[in-house]
Amino acid sequence: KHTTITITITTTTTTKVVDKDGIIVNHDGEPTRRQGIKWSSPPEQLFFAFPYIVSLQAKCIEVHHNVTQKLIERMDIPSCKWAGSVCYQSDSIWRSYGCVAGESNLMSMHLCSLTQQFLALTEPPDRSHFQEALYLCEKIDKRQFFEEDLDVEEKTRRTKELYAYHLFNKAQFQEAVVYFEQAKVSVRRVISLFPAIVPPGQCKNTLQHHPIGSLFANKNESEIKKVCFSPYI
Repeated sequence: KHTTITITITTTTTTKVVDKDGIIVNHDGEPTRRQGIKWSSPPEQLFFAFPYIVSLQAKCIEVHHNVTQKLIERMDIPSCKWAGSVCYQSDSIWRSYGCVAGESNLMSMHLCSLTQQFLALTEPPDRSHFQEALYLCEKIDKRQFFEEDLDVEEKTRRTKELYAYHLFNKAQFQEAVVYFEQAKVSVRRVISLFPAIVPPGQCKNTLQHHPIGSLFANKNESEIKKVCFSPYI
């Protein structure tokens, strides 16, 4: 026996859930994406809070990104069986509210501010949802940034810079260089990521302000040079 749930995401797409698989389809029932969402267990209820799909499961709530399908957050909750929500645009600003309920408990939910979303997506060391953060920069109306006294261009630049360091730390150098350039990070700052080849006394202030540790801090000079002079750097 299969459990099937559907929710409308936009005027042209719908999420259809069969057991633990979420498939994005159009109104003719045809899949619109190669990959869907994988839930840890079959959802009992779903609701949409732009740009996230929230699933109510037997013992938890899971939040996935609508576009990348990545799991953004998982919250353990008491037994809940019902959920309701409203998601709408007012003056081009997205508003989302929801609630989940069990037989003896009720919990209300609302979408966090953009500031809190960016912190949750990119700032903590265990977070790496940079594509999702850049999606916010691209798709959220500038008036919503203005409402929270945020500079969308600076937020975009900062997110790309953090993404570049993240890719660099994963040894994805070619991709990292692209985002370093887009974020307009100085060449001196990038070079300082390779402490073994920096002349003594140079780049001290730059190195102190890196948001991540250097990938090569514990490697010897010969190993570093092999990477430094690869075609990706």
